[in-house]
Amino acid sequence: MMIYQYVWEYTKDGTIRLLRMYGQNAEVYVPERIEGMPVTEIGAYCFAGRAGLLNGEKRITYQKSSGETFSPEDFSAERAENLRELAGQAILRVMLPDCVQKIESYAFYRCTELTQISLGSAVREVGGDAFMNCHKLHAMTVRGGCQPSGGIRQILAQISSDMEVTFTGKDGIKARLLFPEYYESYDEIAPAHLFGRNIEGEGFRARQCVREGAVDFALYDTIFPKACVEEQESKLCRLAMNRLLYPLDLGMEARERYEDYVRNHAGTVCKAAVRERTKETIRFLCERSLLTAEDIDRCISLATELEWVEGAAEFVHVKERFFAPKPVEERYSFEDFL
Repeated sequence: MMIYQYVWEYTKDGTIRLLRMYGQNAEVYVPERIEGMPVTEIGAYCFAGRAGLLNGEKRITYQKSSGETFSPEDFSAERAENLRELAGQAILRVMLPDCVQKIESYAFYRCTELTQISLGSAVREVGGDAFMNCHKLHAMTVRGGCQPSGGIRQILAQISSDMEVTFTGKDGIKARLLFPEYYESYDEIAPAHLFGRNIEGEGFRARQCVREGAVDFALYDTIFPKACVEEQESKLCRLAMNRLLYPLDLGMEARERYEDYVRNHAGTVCKAAVRERTKETIRFLCERSLLTAEDIDRCISLATELEWVEGAAEFVHVKERFFAPKPVEERYSFEDFL
């Protein structure tokens, strides 16, 4: 069982603002409660590489992953040596509880190894540059369905690089959307010394599809035709597959557009599925008649090359199921019986 040290303070509402965490694991699970009170805010610089937060009127709690707390007097020096500051490069993934409503400025500043974050849909406020220099953060899970609060849109606005967002509910994944990278630049307009803003990439327009109260999936699907001109094939395949696998509010015209793209770029889709070891994707594509027997042969070869024996065997069965030659019906004439 893991043991954590929390540095925290009360908010004006009497809930908990987390200021620092110490533990042993690079996968950080922020507790739902500390000393019985809900954690509603992630404080400024909470997970950033910054010293001196233990000074002042801050409170310290030692707590097990089960939620059981114990006093500092019961926390031995030997245990303390095993704890490290969960900040900066020391964290890879973070899971925030559903009760968190606010992430303050620079909370994850320079978390350069952070790759994934999971949070609830109750987040309503995200401070400026909360994810500054989080260059490897490309995956976010939003629990609570596809009605995100304003905070989710604020996070997407702060991260201009590729971001894949998975919306989950009680019964699993509801939707998964890829928000491609976009670039901003400014040109000076002389002699007035004004600056014109230039935005390149459909990722910016994709982010505008996340509204205050819901995701506009129909609007999101309209970005695909133009994205086909600007984005890389691998990103487009992922975007299309996300919508086909989790077709929430997917219209018929958009579905056909995605299917045509996947059918015409089956090699890239298959290669990604095999490398990620997602057998279900290949079966799904066969059920939708989007792959050929030659595509399955390439999957078998790549799986064998990667020494994925289970996958290679599965693809052999898939080929037998969907592409086995049908038996030739024997026809007889009346003369055959004479």
